[in-house]
Amino acid sequence: MSQYATLAEFARYGLPTVATAGLDDDDIEGCIQAASSTAEGTLRGRGYTLPLTSWGADLSQIVSKLAAYDVLFHLRGANPADPAHA
Repeated sequence: MSQYATLAEFARYGLPTVATAGLDDDDIEGCIQAASSTAEGTLRGRGYTLPLTSWGADLSQIVSKLAAYDVLFHLRGANPADPAHA
């Protein structure tokens, strides 16, 4: 499986580094890898030959946003029902 976003792209498209302060880069990479796997499932279903050998910023952005959700809700622990997290 390919990883379709780097940590730098994650910081640009997903969450700024201030939001991930104190989190381990390996944990963030794990979220990026999981999001990349999700993306590959979608691409495979649409008939793409995998792994991709090149891709645009659009795929890196989508993967970063998927990974950002995991980082916020599983690593950071955001709670949208808590007014302090609004």
